Amino acid sequence: MAKSLKHQALIANGLLVMAGSLLSVLPWCSGVGGVVLILMGLSLIFSGATDFCGWVRILALLPGNRADNIPSRPSGANDAA
Repeated sequence: MAKSLKHQALIANGLLVMAGSLLSVLPWCSGVGGVVLILMGLSLIFSGATDFCGWVRILALLPGNRADNIPSRPSGANDAA
């Protein structure tokens, strides 16, 4: 079953926060991890304050999320007798 765009955005945010956390633990790239965490935190604050999520717009462009990829119902499937 396909996930909604909102759920996909939440998964993407969680993965980026997890990646930033892992990067911040490593000594040679802790600065990059910290920057990722700060940017993700700011984007979540912005998203909550404005009800705008850029991930939803980005994920909507992916081929699996386009409206033309939704299978149509077969003809005669629920026709009244």
